[in-house]
Amino acid sequence: MKKTLFPLLFIVLVHSTVISQNQIIDQPLIVQNAGDAITSFKTLDNTWLYTQWLNSSNQRKAYMGLNNDLSQFRLNLENGANSFVVNGGNVGIGTYNPYAPLHISSASDGILTLQSTDDTWLYTQWLNSTNQRKAYMGFNPDLTQFRLNLENGADRFVINGGNVGIGTYNPGNWKLAVNGPIRAKEIKVETGWSDFVFHDDYNLPSIKDVEKHIKEKGHLKDIPSAKEVEKNGIFLGEMDSKLLQKIEELTLYTIQQQKEIEKLKLQNQKLIELHNRLEKLEKGK
Repeated sequence: MKKTLFPLLFIVLVHSTVISQNQIIDQPLIVQNAGDAITSFKTLDNTWLYTQWLNSSNQRKAYMGLNNDLSQFRLNLENGANSFVVNGGNVGIGTYNPYAPLHISSASDGILTLQSTDDTWLYTQWLNSTNQRKAYMGFNPDLTQFRLNLENGADRFVINGGNVGIGTYNPGNWKLAVNGPIRAKEIKVETGWSDFVFHDDYNLPSIKDVEKHIKEKGHLKDIPSAKEVEKNGIFLGEMDSKLLQKIEELTLYTIQQQKEIEKLKLQNQKLIELHNRLEKLEKGK
């Protein structure tokens, strides 16, 4: 009986010693279970709970695990450059501290790549809680048009063939086409100006010619009518230059009138002096 117990005790001791040491398995390991839990990992302290991958010289190359309070999950390469983190419900790619539900950080030029399997529009869309699309942003297949659009169709931003449209899909040949009012503190327009009015060779229309044109056309010469403006609009730079031309012409008219006034005042003064002399002569008789 004693001879049988000693070999059994030796086997148990050896088995216990092997289990208590790290196991090295040099072939694929398959774990199968009919229940929900397939594998369980347990640590004896309260630090990070993780699985790591080592190379042939036992250097860690990657790890995956959870911190003690389960507030952060990491899948990380050991060089620290590539990481995937779930931190407090936010997902971080390339960062350990995501500040939004999805935070991507990269030192390279390409941060996010989206690929479509067909040749239709390439776009990103935003849905509400009932999966209704509320906005989208994307390109057409030949990359000639970019759109940022709200689903109600009222507000849109388009780059079409290098031209920008706001409130319209078709900016036409205009570098910027806006379908709606614009508010700005300052607009700079670079165009020609109307200083030629003050040149000596400028042919200033007479007041009679101006009056005749107004009576016949109902507006100043070189200025479009109300109907033309309503139909075709105006070029701000060109119209400012024309309006300045009329102001400068008006200035020349004012100068001419002032000269005429000075002449009349001089003539009037002479008439007064002549009148006074005649009165003296009459009194001397």
